[in-house]
Amino acid sequence: MIAPHLAALTFRDDARTLTRREIVLTLVLHLAGLSATAYLLQVPIWLAPFALILLSSVPMFLRYSRGGLAVQTLAPFFFLYALIAARFVFIRILGGSVPGYFDYHAPDLRSTIFRLEPWFICALVYALALQVRLVVPQHWLHLGIVGLLVATLAWASILYVGHRTYGVTGTDPYAYVQMGIDLATRGTPLHRFTLFPSIVSLDVAWSPIVHTGYHIPINANGDAPSVWPPGGSFAIAIAYRFVGDTGLYLVNPIASLLLLVATGWLAWELFADSKYRAWIAVLGIVILATSHTLFDWATVPMVDAQAALFSVLAMGLALRCARQPRVM
Repeated sequence: MIAPHLAALTFRDDARTLTRREIVLTLVLHLAGLSATAYLLQVPIWLAPFALILLSSVPMFLRYSRGGLAVQTLAPFFFLYALIAARFVFIRILGGSVPGYFDYHAPDLRSTIFRLEPWFICALVYALALQVRLVVPQHWLHLGIVGLLVATLAWASILYVGHRTYGVTGTDPYAYVQMGIDLATRGTPLHRFTLFPSIVSLDVAWSPIVHTGYHIPINANGDAPSVWPPGGSFAIAIAYRFVGDTGLYLVNPIASLLLLVATGWLAWELFADSKYRAWIAVLGIVILATSHTLFDWATVPMVDAQAALFSVLAMGLALRCARQPRVM
């Protein structure tokens, strides 16, 4: 009973099919697990059998050569049930607690592990992928990979470019953009605060004369360095020099799109020995493209997208060189 499920999880076919008794037992386990999931997610319990019927509709008509129902395509849900059991032990037996999740940058580990919604979504997508792999012909799957890739890149292009900012505020965006403009117009990342010469000889603090994100001036002319490194502003400077404000605000959308391509290439390199490397690469692009964090990077003029792009390229090139060393 375990072997067919393990084979299904790795997208392989197992020669042995489940018996009728094993199929019934598997469905009972899924019904209990989905009922527990519905209870913990605070949704009506009747959704559990309804969901099981929907999830079993494909295995009900999908038969292997020996006639057994392909209920092993629901194997990913056992990970969800194991998590529910671990959650029960942690709370009811060990006396632990699970704090709420408030979308912090560094959420509590307990809320990350025991929050059921993401795990349910992962199990559902995993199970549907197993069913699609068995139902859809291979050539259609290849076309699906291309279609998904094109649709994702087109969607991301429209979203990132269409929602890009047309101004800056705060510390990070302003400083990076200002350094880029200074590099393009003055050839230096230092910004000159023109009011500084007027107060340099007065007995007053210098810090209020500079914008947030800058150190106090280093000379009497009012030239001040930013608290942020200037490297990421070179692309902004080039875009501003040749295209102006329009190009300046396109740097991050373009860098984010290049990051998607680089991420897919890195996944392609990492799974060079897998026949599913194309799907893995495209799914990696989809997951990153739809992340809220990358949307922020793509639309606000900071350098996170550039940093991620060059980091991914460095890892990919290092992996390629390790596999194909060249004699220098």
